[in-house]
Amino acid sequence: KNRSPETKLLRTIPEVMTAYRNNWNVVDQMFALPPELPQAQRKAFARKTIFYPYRDLEHWKELQARLSTALYGPQPVFERFWHFWSNHLMVAPNTDNNDTTVGPYQRALRDHMTGSFRDLLWNAVTHPAMLIYLDNYRNVGPNSAARRQGRTKDSVNENLGRELLELFTLSPSAGYSQADVEHATLILTGWTFAMPNSNQAKPIFPSQNAPASMHGTVFAYARHEPGDQKVMGKVYSSSLFRQKGKLEDLITDLALHPVTARHLARKLCVYFIDDDPAPSAIEQVEKVF
Repeated sequence: KNRSPETKLLRTIPEVMTAYRNNWNVVDQMFALPPELPQAQRKAFARKTIFYPYRDLEHWKELQARLSTALYGPQPVFERFWHFWSNHLMVAPNTDNNDTTVGPYQRALRDHMTGSFRDLLWNAVTHPAMLIYLDNYRNVGPNSAARRQGRTKDSVNENLGRELLELFTLSPSAGYSQADVEHATLILTGWTFAMPNSNQAKPIFPSQNAPASMHGTVFAYARHEPGDQKVMGKVYSSSLFRQKGKLEDLITDLALHPVTARHLARKLCVYFIDDDPAPSAIEQVEKVF
């Protein structure tokens, strides 16, 4: 009740994106320091304005909350599942000043852990933290309106498309091709984020052209690759009334794919049972999944 505001966890998306924007602002200020400034003063500025509030304090708060809940919470099995899913659907710090987004992302997973895997996967893949961590905000269709009109130099970035197939769902055992990765990547084009325009003079991402009140995940259709894409033999299309439909359908199909069930069943058995779990245990978990 009497704790300092700076020790409060970031909870809402506007809070998270405001902190993310503020982190970018002080990093910009760091690069704007006079070149003749002594190194000691430069380091002191970084420690005070960047490392302490964003890369030290934020992680310390999240670590305290995570460990305290694991040790003393009333639902230890739930907590172990939380650690499993935050590892499987991982977002790590120190990527594009994303430190303020990692803990809130991990805690956001908790809200979907007792529902379907499809909803858990959807919320993980489209969370701003994931879009930042795996560079999907830079993933722009080569034939998109934004590229054709010269509004961005960003282009295709396969990071999230590849991880979606390789780690989060199917695994290479499904036999997908490089073309499948490329088309999954094109389906993900345009999925970006918005944050407050507190630094109006130097916007960093095209999504900042959104209203200042908009925070979090944005589907920027102007950055999306038009047309159909094919993944694992299925064609994915969108319509004027369902522009986000391609990704929604792809996430559903990957989440329900039998190879995804097998991949996750093995990972769950390794995590909870043994490094080399019995095939019968994997089969049982796969069937339940």
